[in-house]
Amino acid sequence: PESVPAQQEMAALLERHLLTCHGDHYSRTENRLHCRPGGFSTPVRAPEALWNCSLWVADDLILMSPQEDRYVLTAASLCSPSHWSLAEKFGCPMQAIHHPVPGLNATLETRINRFLKHLRPAHPVARFNWGLQAGDALGQWPEDPVAVIDAETPLYYRSERQSLRRLPVSGAIAFTIRVY
Repeated sequence: PESVPAQQEMAALLERHLLTCHGDHYSRTENRLHCRPGGFSTPVRAPEALWNCSLWVADDLILMSPQEDRYVLTAASLCSPSHWSLAEKFGCPMQAIHHPVPGLNATLETRINRFLKHLRPAHPVARFNWGLQAGDALGQWPEDPVAVIDAETPLYYRSERQSLRRLPVSGAIAFTIRVY
């Protein structure tokens, strides 16, 4: 519940961005946002703001809210995780979210926290990462069996475009992930 203002703020910013920067693809009539290429419409305002605006784009949407001197995962619409569970990460600070990555917290935790603290609304950041995986499913769920990879296993390239933007009113960080 504490993330509702940030969800509404993110939805309003995303709507404005789509209509301003992608007006050839999106339009609005009364309370509906229309995606011309996709041939669908969704309500502009809905009880679940983050879920609703996640229908407008192909990205997974995550909100990290400031709590004390750290950022905590407080809301998300996640369809394509890379072997992680939202239920396990929800309500956790960055250190706990990245705990399974060997050596990450020991080497980067302080720099990650400093980066998030100094992120400014006017300066969003995009980054890319990639990996190889057995199977071409976008959603790589932790409960899925890990494929045994040998010389005959076809591998698939998985790339993620990630963006981070501080929301100017709530101070939350919008973290988006688009998987290719």
